[in-house]
Amino acid sequence: MSSSSIRSSSSDGSIYDATANTLTDLRDNQVYRTTTIDIPSKSYSEVWMAENMNFETENSWCGGGSGMAEGDCSVYGRLYTWAASVGKTESECGYNHTCEFSGTVRGVCPEGWHLPSYDEWNELFTAVGGSNVAGKVLKSKSGWKSSSVIENTDGYLFTALPAGYRNFDGSFASVGDNAYFWSSMEYNIEEAHYVDLYYSTDYAYLRTYYKDGGISVRCLKD
Repeated sequence: MSSSSIRSSSSDGSIYDATANTLTDLRDNQVYRTTTIDIPSKSYSEVWMAENMNFETENSWCGGGSGMAEGDCSVYGRLYTWAASVGKTESECGYNHTCEFSGTVRGVCPEGWHLPSYDEWNELFTAVGGSNVAGKVLKSKSGWKSSSVIENTDGYLFTALPAGYRNFDGSFASVGDNAYFWSSMEYNIEEAHYVDLYYSTDYAYLRTYYKDGGISVRCLKD
């Protein structure tokens, strides 16, 4: 193991290689690209996953689906209910159940990583220029519905993909249109906060959605 690699001590740990910009999840040995977003002028330096989480749990499905058919996990990763994203059962943290946390929430993320909080998403948007341009610089250059208005730069190699979402009725929608990512912050017993990136705007939005919907997860290094 190189000196730039960090391995957790637990049996379901992870290996982070800062030279190769990779994260290996030892629960299933999947390897993810990572990106270090380092902006000294904003006193910001954090390591993010540059791919969507793809660890299979209960209440998770392959992203990129359409109609009642799942998509391709190898491209889009998985979509999780909010309870699954925070590592809890539906009876603990699902729709119509309150579930607030203090501190970081590992959730579905590998050991040594965590589900970003509402504040951590906002801090990222501020660091990359503000929520009015964050979508433009965080979205992947390809995979999105074409738009004459927007030209994504993927300037920080975050490479947000439009995996769409799974509705609570089991249908899939918005592949190519939207990238959605959960935060660890509950809004009320029905909804939690999430990030919304849309194909035709530069903006990055923090909104709320029903906890029993399925959306993507990006993890942030502890």
